[in-house]
Amino acid sequence: MAVDLTPRFRRLNSQTRSFRENTQHDFSRPFGATQLWHNIIKALQSQVEVRRCRRHLRVHAECFTGSDAVDAVLSYLMQNVVFCTSE
Repeated sequence: MAVDLTPRFRRLNSQTRSFRENTQHDFSRPFGATQLWHNIIKALQSQVEVRRCRRHLRVHAECFTGSDAVDAVLSYLMQNVVFCTSE
């Protein structure tokens, strides 16, 4: 995919391969969507760097950028078997 050509996605893809191998996907049973959300949160926690940010002369502790979060969630969903198209 064209998105995988950017350095940020190459880095995220290499990190999520090991994470994806350890997760099981069974969304047909009850609370399957809850399991999906828990897996997305685990991917966010493992891939997004949390640091101090400075905005408008204030320092905010434990922040991350929205673009990093979107990249992590998008890469997880693109690699998820449920959302892939079978060709």
